[in-house]
Amino acid sequence: MLEKWAGLHLIVWAMILVRKYLCSKRCKCTANIENKLIIITGATSGIGLALAWELAKRGACLTLACRDFYKANNLARKIRHSTGNSKITAASLDLSSFECISTFAKTVIDSKKPVFALINNAGIFYAKPTRTPDGIEQTLQTNYLGPFLLTSLLLPALRKHDSSRIINISSEAHLAVQDFPQEEFHQVFEDSSQNRFIAYQYSKFCLTLFTYCLRESLRSDKVKLICVNPGNTETNIFRTFPQLSHPVAFAIQKPIRFFLVNTPHEGIQSILHGLLAKNPPFYIENLSEGQVNNLIYNPEFSLKLWRMSREMCQKYL
Repeated sequence: MLEKWAGLHLIVWAMILVRKYLCSKRCKCTANIENKLIIITGATSGIGLALAWELAKRGACLTLACRDFYKANNLARKIRHSTGNSKITAASLDLSSFECISTFAKTVIDSKKPVFALINNAGIFYAKPTRTPDGIEQTLQTNYLGPFLLTSLLLPALRKHDSSRIINISSEAHLAVQDFPQEEFHQVFEDSSQNRFIAYQYSKFCLTLFTYCLRESLRSDKVKLICVNPGNTETNIFRTFPQLSHPVAFAIQKPIRFFLVNTPHEGIQSILHGLLAKNPPFYIENLSEGQVNNLIYNPEFSLKLWRMSREMCQKYL
């Protein structure tokens, strides 16, 4: 009996050590961001929510750009009241609508305020294949083409700042892509569990490839582009994933997830590093330089994606 208890204790301590290694690192950067304008997409839950609170406490001027304006506005009011930071505002932004993206970007540009950072955090996972109002499959548009258009339209405001940053939230899922997407990859696919995963992988691959491509083209500018893999983090992005959206299944997995999954506050540490470090690497995970799909460095793929993306968004560019 004692041997069994000893074995159990060893397993528990091993899991604690694994969690400590995977989740306990903290960004120690202390760069001053007081009064600097930062735009966060998808700020009403998960990583975006934790990030909004942290940056508000540091005195940043925040725009919470979210699909649910009512929820974002209530959050902005709550953050202002709790932190004493009055520079928190909400804005309506639906990445599945190019028209909405264009309207939001115009408001930012017309304000003539320099933007210190754009954090493209909003995204969806394992979503049912649906066509957006722009005729594009929703996972690709929400996770990639929306951020592509938003970033492109906000570049003038980002260039006004003397050291701005664009941070795109990627995923290790992009590593699974083995070839450039087909020309029709933006179209609605046949619904299956496998195809939903593939759509997510391609969307994050495209976002990472775009980030690298724009980073190379802006080397002479003061705009830094960074991709961040926040790791496996407890967020609402899994709300459509059967194994986690079912309350009973989630409850059964909860003890294991406690050891292996980041809390939102832990998940934002690499984002903070990308935002605050003096010279962050291109791709960050666990506060260090992470592994990137080698296809990202293929110049032919960069040019091809750039052309295809501009063609799909040309009406708004």
